[in-house]
Amino acid sequence: MRVAGALTALLLSIAAVPADAHNPTPAPYGRSWSITEVSAGSTYDWDASVPAWLKPYVQDVLQTQWASSTTNNSKHVVFRQQAGGSATVYFTNSTGVAACNNLPGWLGCASGAGSTAWKIWLRRSPGQPWCQLNLVSGCWDVERIGIHETGHIGGFLDHMDTSESDTVMTPVPANRPESGWSTHHLQRCDEARMQILYDVASLAGGYANCFDHIPGHGPTGLYSVVSAAAPLTADCYGAGLTLTGRLSVKTDSNYGALSGNSLPSRTVFLDRRPMGSAAWMIDYASVATDGGSSTNWSRTFSVSGSSGVTTYEFRAHFKGESGLDADYSPVVGLTWSNPC
Repeated sequence: MRVAGALTALLLSIAAVPADAHNPTPAPYGRSWSITEVSAGSTYDWDASVPAWLKPYVQDVLQTQWASSTTNNSKHVVFRQQAGGSATVYFTNSTGVAACNNLPGWLGCASGAGSTAWKIWLRRSPGQPWCQLNLVSGCWDVERIGIHETGHIGGFLDHMDTSESDTVMTPVPANRPESGWSTHHLQRCDEARMQILYDVASLAGGYANCFDHIPGHGPTGLYSVVSAAAPLTADCYGAGLTLTGRLSVKTDSNYGALSGNSLPSRTVFLDRRPMGSAAWMIDYASVATDGGSSTNWSRTFSVSGSSGVTTYEFRAHFKGESGLDADYSPVVGLTWSNPC
């Protein structure tokens, strides 16, 4: 059970809860970071109110958890603590903090989202204690609150009224021992929203599994597209004929920064059947995709023979992964005839 008073305590910042039933909706909170600003990073420093015990936890959230490639494969601004930094972290119970004034029981709040002069306030006396100081039932985890506020100022993330396993942007956070009380990193829907807004940090990395709110989404994620092209002329027995193609995210304006992305470091499988047959040899061959932009995979085939004509039909397919749906290419034919 939540402790008395905690239910009213805990809108974490001034953003409104999105009304849309699907999550995450890429709604604004403040402003987003520009490409130049993301590249430059953001420096911050401590207000004199921040005690020594708190600093390592805030640094862990801003500089380690936020930047973890396993939970945040999105392009994102990098935070660095620096004396005289442009942004400021506070630890206070002041009722004069404008960003917190409409939240009587606030635990943390933020202002200046998307600005190098952002501010985060953490409450010195949060009603129930901070778990880092007193690990008791009902305590609040500093890093759980900190990652939420970082989502506001660093991710352009608004509140999302979903479960703790989907997002750290819930309007009301969990406290110990509720599920998610000690979550210190972005969850799948936070990452999905940031990927749509800013693109993935690594094309070879994973896509978040939370795209069911995007118009034009597939059965389980964003649509992928695998193409295959072959030589149009026949070749002789023993010679190699090369299939080439591209595996990518579908080009769709609804997919934001992810639209049309190449998908390297994946596996494309090739099915084969004799011309005129209805029976495919499934997964006859496979090939890894690379970093090419116009094409990112190729596979060469040859057959032996001495006379007549042999034609095989091929189709490429991608089996899909978390956040990306499977796709099949059109069927293409390769023909061999006569000895070389």
